[in-house]
Amino acid sequence: MANALTKVTGNVIDSTTNITAGIITATSFVGSGANLTGVASTDNIRTNTNATFLQSVNVTGIVTTAGVNASGVITATSSIVGSAVTINASGINATGVITATSFSGSGANLTGVASTDNIRTNTNATFLQNINVTGIVTASGANVSGVSTFTTVKVGTAATIDSSGVQVGAGKSIRLYGATSGFSDIIAAAGSASTIFTLPANGGTAGQFLQTDGSGALSFAGAGKILQVVQTVKTDTFTTSSTTPVDITGFNVSITPSSSSSKILVSWLINSSGNGHCDFYLMRGSTKLFFGDLSGNQTQSTHHMYAVSNYNTYFHIDALSGQYLDSPATTSSLTYKFQAAVPFNSTYSVAMNYVQPNQNISYNSRTASSITVMEVAG
Repeated sequence: MANALTKVTGNVIDSTTNITAGIITATSFVGSGANLTGVASTDNIRTNTNATFLQSVNVTGIVTTAGVNASGVITATSSIVGSAVTINASGINATGVITATSFSGSGANLTGVASTDNIRTNTNATFLQNINVTGIVTASGANVSGVSTFTTVKVGTAATIDSSGVQVGAGKSIRLYGATSGFSDIIAAAGSASTIFTLPANGGTAGQFLQTDGSGALSFAGAGKILQVVQTVKTDTFTTSSTTPVDITGFNVSITPSSSSSKILVSWLINSSGNGHCDFYLMRGSTKLFFGDLSGNQTQSTHHMYAVSNYNTYFHIDALSGQYLDSPATTSSLTYKFQAAVPFNSTYSVAMNYVQPNQNISYNSRTASSITVMEVAG
């Protein structure tokens, strides 16, 4: 049975199913379209609605869009952005300027950048690793909030700071500015000798000065003035016939130095009488002070007196006095005193503040004795 001819509003379908006239409107088309006529291969493919391509789209020219909104991944053999950037298998080739918020990589393959070029940024730069500078770091200002550790810091020829300390250049000074104006300079004397000064461990006391021990060790000391005076006066009497030294009762004085560098000046007056050989000894605690050199079996004493039993020598008082500058080198309490003895014969006796044999006669008298200590600033 032969196919019937059909005409639908200007479209004629003949026995070969060819469409001979009119416009075909359909919701979809099937086929390759290879035999279509009247459609050039260079014509644009356009659609007024979203297009979905279920297979690859091969573009030999340039893809031009008003905007790109891709939810997946776009893979292209080559992409061209105007005349500025080309992206292909060889990399990114830019004829303009590449601007990015950050860069990553060594930059070893960069071309057009000399190894001596500066690295510059108009915003703050943060380096997450060490910065090694073989030259000099030059900055218009420095504001370091953390701690910077350097092996050596050198400021021109003026100063160098390294593990040995701060070295000031020859002829340069350390300048200390005042709170409002002015300054004080510390500068080494010219010459080849080297001197090291060691500061004291404390601030000293008011009125002291800074002194040296001759080897550069500095300490505070008073300017040779009397810091305190302590005195004991003995008005009663004392007698002993001991052949070994004994303390004179009530004849001692205590003092506590304010500085270990202070000296103690001891002064005394002893009114004494005796009927034979007798000795007196100046003591600091149990330490004997101010005595002569040892010679044979002679006694080393501060004072020695001898009286015989006759009218001229037996009935009189000797006034024994003296001074001694002691260097105790301490700030502990010190007691200065005198001891007395009759070293050779216990039949002798030594007395203080009265005339032996203590006869109650009008021309004999009672006297007083004293011992005084003064702290002298060292």
